[in-house]
Amino acid sequence: MLQPLHLVDMVVYHKVNTSIQRISELRPSPIFRTIPYDIVKSTIIMFLNEVLYKSIRQQNADDNIFDYIFNAVSWFDESDTANANFHLAFLLKLSRFLGFAPSTETKSDYSYFDLQEGEFKSLPPLHPYFIEKPAAVLFIELFNTPFEKLAEIKIDNITRRLILDKILVYYTLHTASFGEIKSHQVLEEVLS
Repeated sequence: MLQPLHLVDMVVYHKVNTSIQRISELRPSPIFRTIPYDIVKSTIIMFLNEVLYKSIRQQNADDNIFDYIFNAVSWFDESDTANANFHLAFLLKLSRFLGFAPSTETKSDYSYFDLQEGEFKSLPPLHPYFIEKPAAVLFIELFNTPFEKLAEIKIDNITRRLILDKILVYYTLHTASFGEIKSHQVLEEVLS
């Protein structure tokens, strides 16, 4: 039950004057039917767990972020196959809740997506944090596409790796002390 992103209901007895709390009940909610048994899905969940751990630093409850994560992970578990684009879309959509969603406004002469500014530009920025148009269009398409339609977006492995690298750069630029993601290499091996 205590696997990455497995959701549980707990009954906890909280004592104010002690650092050790007592859990009297623990049960999965919902009970995952595919994530624990599918190596691709469980690897994607392990990767997303690490990114969430490093990007969400608030101490207070946030119902919107919780609902997004709960619904997305539940949908992923219920889907028949592990969509190789799920983690890309999940992270891009999560950026909306973290306050740095990319601007989707584009014009025909805009050929670069500036990761620092989070918007399309007509000229390449003076810094190295940008994506050129073919991959940038996919970046925004993944942000805008509902999870149910992700299978319609065809991305080859090389482009998927490029987009994932750019998403991680995007998070590094917009999240304080994000650091290095270690499960990234495992994910690439499993999805290859």
